[in-house]
Amino acid sequence: MTFPSSSGTTCDIVIPIHNAAHWVDWCIDEVIRHDSDAVGQVILVDDDSEAAQSELIRDISMRFHKTVLVKTPGPEHGFGAACNYGAQHSTAPFLLFLNTDCLLTAGSIDSLLAAFQHDSNVCLCSPVSNNSPDLTLPMFSGYSYVEMNRLCKESAEQLSPRDFIVDACTVVGNCLMVRRDFFTSSGGFDNVWGKGYGEETDLHMKAFSRGLRGVVALNAYVYHYGSGTFRYEAEHSQMKKRNYALFMSKWGKEYRRLSKRCSKRPPIAQLRKNIRKGKLESSPLNLDVLFCLPGVNQSVGGIHVVVSLCNALIRAGIRACCAVVGDIRLSGPNAYQEPLLFEFLLYPTNSHLLADANVLPRIVVSTLFKSTPVVAQLAQTRRAMHVQFVQGYEAYFDAGMRFPEFIDSLKFGDAFLTTSCWLEQMIRRHLPLNVLLARVPLGVNEYIFYPDDCKNQESKEALPVVGAVLRGVPDKGQGMVFEILDRLIASGNYRIVLFRSASYTVPDWWPAEMYQVVDLPADQVSIAGRLRAIDIFIDASLHEGFGLMPLEALASGCRVVCSDSGGTRDFVKDGENGFLIRELADPEQYLEKIKRCTDLPRSKLDKNFSSRHSLALYVAKLMEFLASTTPHEDSLWLKQVVLASRPPLAIRLYGSLVMVYMKIYPHVPPRIHLALAALFGKAN
Repeated sequence: MTFPSSSGTTCDIVIPIHNAAHWVDWCIDEVIRHDSDAVGQVILVDDDSEAAQSELIRDISMRFHKTVLVKTPGPEHGFGAACNYGAQHSTAPFLLFLNTDCLLTAGSIDSLLAAFQHDSNVCLCSPVSNNSPDLTLPMFSGYSYVEMNRLCKESAEQLSPRDFIVDACTVVGNCLMVRRDFFTSSGGFDNVWGKGYGEETDLHMKAFSRGLRGVVALNAYVYHYGSGTFRYEAEHSQMKKRNYALFMSKWGKEYRRLSKRCSKRPPIAQLRKNIRKGKLESSPLNLDVLFCLPGVNQSVGGIHVVVSLCNALIRAGIRACCAVVGDIRLSGPNAYQEPLLFEFLLYPTNSHLLADANVLPRIVVSTLFKSTPVVAQLAQTRRAMHVQFVQGYEAYFDAGMRFPEFIDSLKFGDAFLTTSCWLEQMIRRHLPLNVLLARVPLGVNEYIFYPDDCKNQESKEALPVVGAVLRGVPDKGQGMVFEILDRLIASGNYRIVLFRSASYTVPDWWPAEMYQVVDLPADQVSIAGRLRAIDIFIDASLHEGFGLMPLEALASGCRVVCSDSGGTRDFVKDGENGFLIRELADPEQYLEKIKRCTDLPRSKLDKNFSSRHSLALYVAKLMEFLASTTPHEDSLWLKQVVLASRPPLAIRLYGSLVMVYMKIYPHVPPRIHLALAALFGKAN
C-alpha cells in the first residue's frame, strides 16, 4: 500500500540490507526525520543477514509505521537482487534505492522527484554526496552533511532547473531514484554483478542507449560512508576490479561517449560555481557547539567519544563541529576509521585558531586540560560559554607530574561535563559549589556491541576464552595484564585473545595455538566481532575515568574482571556481570575471580548504557547550555579582538607550510617522512 502525495507523485524507498544493523539504525532515523508526503512504503530487504543482525534489523524496522520488512528468497543475493526483490513489493511510479550507510537530508526526496518533472527523458536521478564516484563534493571545512545540503539548496534558489539538474557521467547507487516504468522495462538490476558494484552504471548505460537521461540534482546533498556492508569483507576489492572490467567490456564505448559529453559541463564544477555565485561559502560559520581536540587518532578512546557526540548533535539538528590544532594526518595505521558526519576545522597553531574570525560558536568545549587556557581565550573572544568535558582524572596522568596543572586548569570552565560517579566526586572537590558539573554516563552502540547468543550453545568442553588489551598509554596496568595472561597460558586451561598496540611484543615461549593477537588500532565493528567470541575480559588499569572497553566487552556478552579503578564501578556489578579487584598489585586476586567468572551467566548490558540513551542525555544537556547563551551580535567588537590577536607574519608562514605538509603527507614516499618531520615538526 502506498500513500499518495497531494500532487499525485509517489515514491517508495527500497533499502537493501546485509548485516550492518548499526547503519540501518541511523539510516531509518534519517528517513523518519525527513519523511515526505510523497513517500509511501519504506521497504527493508534483509538480504541473507546473520541471525543476530536479522533480529536487530527487525527491531529497528518496527520504529516507522511506513516500514515493510521482507527477506530475499532463494539463492540470488547481493545489492541488485535485493533491490529487485524490494521493487516487487512496490507499485509506486518512482523508486528510491537507498544504501544503509547513506543518510538523507531535509527536502532531498522532494528535490530528486522534482528532477523528473523538468524533463520527461529523465529516468534516473542521484543527489550529490561526500563520497560518490564522479558526484562527490567533499564537505567544506567546519560543515556537516546537513549544512552542505543547506548550501546546495540555497545555491539553486535563484537558478533555472537546467543549472542544477544536469547530466551525470554515471549515477550512483547509494541514493538513486528511478522511474518505475523504465526500471521494469529494462529488467531491473542485472544479477551478473553479484554482491555489488556496477549495477547502477549498467542501468544508466541501458538508459543512455535508449536516449534517456540519468541526472544529478545539484540541490540535494546526502551523507554516504561508503562500503558500509562490504568494508569488512576481505574480497570486496577483488569484486570491484572484476566488475569494473566486466562493465568496460560491456559498455566501454558508450561510457566513453557519455563521459565526453558530460566533461563539457561537469556536475561538481557546476555546483561549485553555483555556490560561489551565492557567496555562501565565505559566510560566517555560526556553530552551536565547537569541540577542540588535540588530535585525531583511532587508538584514543576519548577522541571516539567526542566525535560520536559531535555526530549525535548534528543528527539532532544542532550545528556542531570539531577543531583540531596541530599536525593532523588522516592516513597510516592510526587514521580515524569511524563515521565523520562533518569536516574538521584544522589549524596549524593555537594562534591561527584564535584569529579565525569566520568561526562563531556559542559553546566551545575543551577536551584535554592542556588546551583549556586557549579554549577559554577563544570562548572569551567569541563571547561563548566554555564547557570542559572531563573524561579522565587527568591529575593522575603522567604519574601525577601534572597534578597542579590539571587542578589549575579547572578554573577556566564556565560549566563541566563528565562521565562517571567517581569522576564527578574527584572533580567536584576542586570546584566552587555554584559551578555546574553535569554527569552523563557514556554508552556503546547497541547495534555494534551486542552478545552472540549462539555462544551459549557451544560445548562445555571448550576452553574458556580470556580477552585483554595492551594499550600504549601509561598507567593502564599492562605489566599486570602480562602477568595474568602468562599464568593462564601456563595452566593450559584458557585460550587468549590479546588486543595489542604496536609497542608490545608477545613472549616467545607462549604456544601459538593458545593465543590470538588483534593488532590495534582497529575499527569498532572488528573489535565487537572479536569481543563476542570472548568469555571473560580482563582490565588492570590503575585509574579509569569511565572504562569504555570493559563496557564494550560487557555489551558483547563478556564477563569482566577489572581493577576497581574508578569509573568502572558505574557498570561492573560485583558477582553479577563480573568482578572488581581492589588489590591491584595481587595477580592471585585476578586469577581467582577469572575462575569464578565461569559460573556467571553471559552478561546483558543495562539498557541505561545504550548509546542512544546516553548520547541523548548529552544532547539534552548541551541544548540546556545553549538556551542559556545568546547569539553573537557585536561583530565590530569581535573583529577588533581578532585583529589584535592576529598571528605575526612568521607564525602565519609557518602555519601555511604545516598545512601544505598535512595535505601532501599521504603522497610523500616513506623515505623522506623523517626529513619533513624534522623540518616542520608538530605544531603546538
